[in-house]
Amino acid sequence: MTGRNALVKRWIDMWLEPDDAVRRKTVEELFAPQAVYSMFNLDPFVGHDAIYKQVTLAHHIYVPRDYTFRSQNNATGHHNLIRFGWVMLFGESGETDMIGSDVLVLDEAGRITADYQFHDKLSSVPYGELPYADELVPGLFTPDEVAAYRKVFDRFRATPPRI
Repeated sequence: MTGRNALVKRWIDMWLEPDDAVRRKTVEELFAPQAVYSMFNLDPFVGHDAIYKQVTLAHHIYVPRDYTFRSQNNATGHHNLIRFGWVMLFGESGETDMIGSDVLVLDEAGRITADYQFHDKLSSVPYGELPYADELVPGLFTPDEVAAYRKVFDRFRATPPRI
């Protein structure tokens, strides 16, 4: 696999990677140092550390619940842009639980400077019933990040996320 879909495969694999050190290294290889990752319902994440922490949190939310991510193998682009679709599947049944797409902006070296994520179908995971981020991944977040994530999780408890 070469080109755009190869980059997307590395991006997908990053979310599924079980080894924290490998996941962090992959973030650092794929993303420019001050890259921005913007997703639905949260403030943008800026820089390797913030992106790594969000990817790690997502990993701890979905992978233990037997979800997996797959590319739709439809990466397209022009200039320094790549657009692609992905799905999140429930492992036991293989049913599609979430559908989304991302637009990546690349620098001259081919690293991601911006990642804009869109959701076409939100997951059925009951986000409002999840443990707080610092309980899912103890020791990963600073006190300020814990406070910010707790506000988000409390908001999900009050009103489940919708598109």
